[in-house]
Amino acid sequence: MTHDPQESLPQALAALLAVDKIRYTRQALIQLGPWPPAAVDEVLRLFAARGLARPSRSGLWRGRAEALRAFSRERAPEVTARPLLRAVASLESGAVLDGCEILLEEVRQTLDDGRCAAVLALLDLLLSGLRRWSGDTEEAEALRRYLSVFRSVQGISIYMGKSGQEVLDLLPRARAAAEALGDRRVTLMLDLTEASQRHLTRMHNTERPYALLARTLASIRELGDPDILEEASHSIGILHFMQGAYSEALPCLETGAVSRFTAHFNYFEEARLRYIGSAACSLGLPAKAAGILLAGLREARLRRNRQTRKWIQTHLADDLMRMGRPDEGLALLDELLLCCDPATETTLWIWNMRSLAHYHFLKGRVATSHRIFYASMRYCVRMGLQRPYYGFTWLFDMLWAYEWQGLPRIPGYDLEDELAAAQQSPNRHLKGAALRIRALQARARGVDPAQVRGLLVRGLTYAKRVGSPLEIARCRLALAYCLSRRRARQAELLFSAARAVLRRYTQYDCPDGPGGEPDAPYCPDGRSCLRRCREGLEALPAWSDLDAHLADMLRIVSETFEVERAALFSPDAEGPVMVCNISRLELESPGFRPVLKKAAAVMEAASGEPARAARGAGIYLPLTVPNARPWLLFLQCEFFTSHISAQGTEIFRELGGLLARELQTARRLQEGMRKALHAVEERGRVAAERMAALDEPYYGAGLDDVLRQADSTAVTDAPVLILGETGVGKDLLARRVHARSGRAGAFVPIHPASIPEQLFESELFGHEKGAFTGAWRQKLGHLEVADGGTLFIDEVGDVPLPMQTKLLRVLQEKCFMRVGGIREIRSDFRLVAATNRDLKSMVAQGRFREDLYYRISVVPLTLPPLRERPADIPLLARRFVEMFSRRYQRRVPPLEREELERLRAYAWPGNVRELKNVVERAVILHSGGPLHLLRPVEAPPLPAEKTTPSGPLSGLEWEDLPNLEELQRRYIRHVLRLARGRVDGENGALRILGMKRSTLYARIRAWGLDAVSQLYGREK
Repeated sequence: MTHDPQESLPQALAALLAVDKIRYTRQALIQLGPWPPAAVDEVLRLFAARGLARPSRSGLWRGRAEALRAFSRERAPEVTARPLLRAVASLESGAVLDGCEILLEEVRQTLDDGRCAAVLALLDLLLSGLRRWSGDTEEAEALRRYLSVFRSVQGISIYMGKSGQEVLDLLPRARAAAEALGDRRVTLMLDLTEASQRHLTRMHNTERPYALLARTLASIRELGDPDILEEASHSIGILHFMQGAYSEALPCLETGAVSRFTAHFNYFEEARLRYIGSAACSLGLPAKAAGILLAGLREARLRRNRQTRKWIQTHLADDLMRMGRPDEGLALLDELLLCCDPATETTLWIWNMRSLAHYHFLKGRVATSHRIFYASMRYCVRMGLQRPYYGFTWLFDMLWAYEWQGLPRIPGYDLEDELAAAQQSPNRHLKGAALRIRALQARARGVDPAQVRGLLVRGLTYAKRVGSPLEIARCRLALAYCLSRRRARQAELLFSAARAVLRRYTQYDCPDGPGGEPDAPYCPDGRSCLRRCREGLEALPAWSDLDAHLADMLRIVSETFEVERAALFSPDAEGPVMVCNISRLELESPGFRPVLKKAAAVMEAASGEPARAARGAGIYLPLTVPNARPWLLFLQCEFFTSHISAQGTEIFRELGGLLARELQTARRLQEGMRKALHAVEERGRVAAERMAALDEPYYGAGLDDVLRQADSTAVTDAPVLILGETGVGKDLLARRVHARSGRAGAFVPIHPASIPEQLFESELFGHEKGAFTGAWRQKLGHLEVADGGTLFIDEVGDVPLPMQTKLLRVLQEKCFMRVGGIREIRSDFRLVAATNRDLKSMVAQGRFREDLYYRISVVPLTLPPLRERPADIPLLARRFVEMFSRRYQRRVPPLEREELERLRAYAWPGNVRELKNVVERAVILHSGGPLHLLRPVEAPPLPAEKTTPSGPLSGLEWEDLPNLEELQRRYIRHVLRLARGRVDGENGALRILGMKRSTLYARIRAWGLDAVSQLYGREK
């Protein structure tokens, strides 16, 4: 947003300050515009002088609502040009949901811009709106909107680390709305978010949030809904993380693509990157942690999403320090501390200050570390943030070091309380570390060595169950120091094993080696890497998708050789065909062009020799495939550079040979699968041609122009609107458009008139299990089934008006959600619609949306009625005779000339459908001799309307006095007779009566008018 010079700043600030019980910082008021600070200060001084608003001692501004509204009325009409001010006006007028939805759009922009003070003010406004919502409605759409807004506010609160209790206070109202809606899925998602939210409060690493999360996930598994299970997979990963089961957490957290927080306000959708990094660090996989966090960081920088960048950079700095790279971590921290505001980004700020204290601790400056941590936590406690979340064990070591040196207790973090909480928590990693610190305390107090060893053995058991190499090493080191001289050999083995691991990860507490010589940078053993890579490739299951197989290959290479990112290049593609820890946005960025240029040059040279990157640790490895141009594997590390730079070239040559053989095998399999698929498709094509030869509708010359237009349009994705009377073959033309479109998906017809209005949304979009009463299972909607194919809406004029708005949005975005759904579904369908109505007149009458009309009628095709193309009647009649003769195995003679002339002379009000039905009946009833089509042809023409004043209403006078229902019955019967039984068309009963088709059919059946309508047999 930019400042509008025409806007009245005093009125804008007056509107914001007039919202009851909302307080703003000066910085928030500036950022909400954003407005010039000097101009905002001038207005605030004016308000303070007039007594309209005043700041508190803490600098929070609060206005006098009635006085500010009066001030605005005196100056000019209310300012609503900005979306923010329109939202405030909506909240004040009672349109709470409208206002909240506008505010959410404002949060998206301000958060991406990094205006955190404004985001907190918007969060307060959203909470104010949710508290104002009355909730006294049973309208499903309003309930869904409320729940959508509430879940977004939940996510914003978790992301910003503010107003958590206020959101939890609103949970009962949200649950009541979900129960009123009958949507069990939303109720479970609310429970899921609550458990995850409590996991990040001062209750973290305790039993309560873990138990709530476990109970909710059990209910989700019982529900068995695939979509909610997919969304909950990340929460399942967090549940494993809370247990310290990092190996089980990673597969759950790594599923699906990572989306920006502002896309859906789902905190854990974006934050799972950080959980992956922390879990990988705990498992001793530093390159994996750095690689995935660097990929997210680069993408956030390219998107200019400041807040996401700050959080990812914070966690990357912390993980680097844990993995023995404190100086690289400090460089990231320095950049963050310059742009992090402790007042508005308190949670983020304390993470950074805590990491800064950790840095000094790693460097042996315990007093400096304590001074930083102590001052930072005093400020946090004053801001209401006590016991900020942590999911690592180094905090225990720092607190123990402070206690050992007699330094004051850190506010919010008492070592005894933290150790007690860890021992009671479900997290095995924290339990093991807490037992180790307990053992160190006991040893310092002179407790019996046997008891100390007992604590360390228990801690080592937990560490082994977790699989944390650093915690295992520290437990072994402490245990080696505790063993007596009589067990010197065992102590030596424990000491050596612990020292090797601590040296490998360059840890601060690694004991000096012989001579105190510095260790060479760690590099994975090449032979071991090749062996594990070969075993991983051999263990891959049979595959049907080459892309998935290439992704598995790249993952195995990245993990076994411990590199941060990788890319696989094909000679037939401009860029990489598969990547690991490289976003699509980065691939298209200027920063990646040198990699693309170098990769192209190495493949073009075709020397087969690996090429090292000129800058940084990277290698370009050609994969020479026989009788084909070479592929190329690119590996790179930014932080753990020795993993590539110290690896021998011969190892990389062997890796290239291994992967080249795997590629050759994969390409052979793919070629075999392609040929088999081609053979199946060819057989299908031949069979389809044979069927077409039997059932082709045989359009006559009268439709040549329309068919040419349809065929030229079919190859595009443009929506098609087919116009024509009932029975002209609109559905056949729609199928022809689909058949010639080349789309692999299905042809999915939908008939709005046959669907009750209250079920139309469920039929079109589908619904989730438990979305409403009676939704016992998940149902795919027509839109989802039509993905990759064609959606045909027959009689589009019958689509209910409320559904037309939703249909328009789907046509514009090709995205929708099932009823009761929480996940956007994309469907690449092509729309073909048909109608026998005059949609333009319906638009003029307000019965059809104008924007929807123009959206569906990009290419209108008009099918003329059969009476306007009499030359086609003989051709159609002959082909129908042949078709039904084969179908019913009847020997019938061809139609005689006189019979064909009589067919041409008939008006055919039912068009091709009527002709087809007449021929079918004649073939079925034929018992010898010439084939005659007499009954419908000999029917008398429509009677001319009388010119008397009574006109077509003559005969409607009755001697008795019928009730209203009987009067309707007689009038509908009269209209059916007047229309000669025709329901559709220009002179049909539907046009005369102006009724819905389903209503008219229901009354025809209920009142026994079947024979009159010629639809259901004789009259009862």
